[in-house]
Amino acid sequence: MNTNSRVFTNAHLPASRTFANSKEASANARGFEASLQIPSYTGFVAPAAERIIRKLRKSHCIPGKEDDVRTALIEAMANAVVHGNHEDVKKQVRVRCRYEPENCVSITVADEGEGFDPAAVPDPTKPQNLQSEHGRGIFLMKTFMDEVRFEKHGTEVHLVKKCDGPVETLVKNYASRVSRYVHSRLPRFKR
Repeated sequence: MNTNSRVFTNAHLPASRTFANSKEASANARGFEASLQIPSYTGFVAPAAERIIRKLRKSHCIPGKEDDVRTALIEAMANAVVHGNHEDVKKQVRVRCRYEPENCVSITVADEGEGFDPAAVPDPTKPQNLQSEHGRGIFLMKTFMDEVRFEKHGTEVHLVKKCDGPVETLVKNYASRVSRYVHSRLPRFKR
């Protein structure tokens, strides 16, 4: 596992998007682990999630699945900020992302709230809940990730996305490039 890390200070980011105590590790063939911490302010959720997604995109571990992970991660972080920490900027949301080659991407989002019972959240797909504003985030996380589990009385959500092995990824990338090349060389036919 790569242990190199870089500390990002407020000077590294635009003034409106600062991250307190954030840390990021670089990717390599052995995988990576990246973590960051943000205050409970919804304006930090998307930029922080994008940082994690950029790291995953560079690692090529889940090609074509980055948007699924982004959606689930944003929902988990937004839930931590809004429902867990009640948007109290003195409370932090911690995110840890770990990529293990030939296995998976695992993301943990933790808040400083009192927790909740995930079983008590109504199913947003049932007719009586279609107008409800609760449960959609958890539903989206479960839809886009291979595994979702809540721990520490609901103050931690664990998201897992299975990775394609390196051979499958290389074959898919090569096949895609060959296909683009062949199609770019084919004569255009008029219908």
